[in-house]
Amino acid sequence: MASRRKLISITSAVVFLLLFNITCSGRRPDPIESSIYKAVHGLQPGRIAFVVPANMKMNETKVVELRIAKKLDQDIAHGLAAMGHVAIEEIKVGPLMAATLHGSTFQVTPLTKEEQAIADDSFTVWNWEIRPLDWGKQTLYLNVCARLLLQNAKEERRCSSVYQRDISIEVAPMYAATHFIKNNLAWTFSTVGSVISAFVACVAWIRKRRKKQEGTVPEL
Repeated sequence: MASRRKLISITSAVVFLLLFNITCSGRRPDPIESSIYKAVHGLQPGRIAFVVPANMKMNETKVVELRIAKKLDQDIAHGLAAMGHVAIEEIKVGPLMAATLHGSTFQVTPLTKEEQAIADDSFTVWNWEIRPLDWGKQTLYLNVCARLLLQNAKEERRCSSVYQRDISIEVAPMYAATHFIKNNLAWTFSTVGSVISAFVACVAWIRKRRKKQEGTVPEL
């Protein structure tokens, strides 16, 4: 009886192992998934420095700069403080990186290529020229991605969180008097009215002063 139970247990274990091997052998790994996994784990820690001006005027243009380095000990912020607020963070870096800058209330002109190689001995620079289209607190959005080269010449991108920066846009009364500010026509007309009123008051004061001076001149 005992030998019979032992035989049944051994048989069950053998059947279980056979079924397990058949099931496992039928699950083949996805080559694309494996390629992405390998590419992502091939990224290395790096640093990113992003500088934008804290304030701008409606009628001016400034340059925004981004720097990315593979080495954590590189001084990638050197000389950037004069351009505005500098933010430095760690980021996963690959051999090829892509960066784009946009904002609905800015005219953004790229000065460098969107996709660039990251060198081992120095940082890589992206530049954009920005010009505000509206006044008040406006927002720029930076998107940075690592290009992942997969099997069969396929490519994917691994993007970090979007970097958001606010810029305070100032507008001079004279500029508002000669330009319609986007989405702020009421403010523009109010400013124009204030300028005209100030001009009329100034002219009236000058005329009054002249009359007063003419009245005090002694007759010959």
